[in-house]
Amino acid sequence: MLKETEKITAYRPANFFAEQLVYARNKNLQQLMGVSTQETLRMREISRFGGVQFLDDSGCHDIHGLNYALESIQRPILWITGGADSQVNYTSLLPLVVEKVKAVVCIGEDNERLQRAFAPYVTMYECPDMGHAVKTAYYSAESGDVVLLSSACECDRRFANHQERSRCFREAVTEL
Repeated sequence: MLKETEKITAYRPANFFAEQLVYARNKNLQQLMGVSTQETLRMREISRFGGVQFLDDSGCHDIHGLNYALESIQRPILWITGGADSQVNYTSLLPLVVEKVKAVVCIGEDNERLQRAFAPYVTMYECPDMGHAVKTAYYSAESGDVVLLSSACECDRRFANHQERSRCFREAVTEL
């Protein structure tokens, strides 16, 4: 008679090879189709805390990706954003932001475009860092709301890349 741990190990080789075959096939298909095999940072749920859902869309670096994120969420949104947005034209998002976003939580130093585009229509917050931004969004949210990190632009000097921004967001959420 096999012990419980031996049963798992006894079936592991077949499962292991099957998993590796699926992984290799998917990786090859992604390469053939020109899709990045790196981990994507698009619309990942980080946590649910106090009835509030936290979504990480750090991989969003243009206005079209942000438009998709905002359209796909069907609950009130507290949008954390900010970065090197010198070329971003936010005016096309105005109807969607007015309809779906309860508050815009800006991090970073250059948020003038965001302020000009949305301040007359939604609540705006300025935060010095990701920790403050997550706390501000959370304490402004109600049960059923979504806190969305999505910048629609490149990272500013505060973060080396999207992965680091995502990591900082996840850490701030876990510290709530």
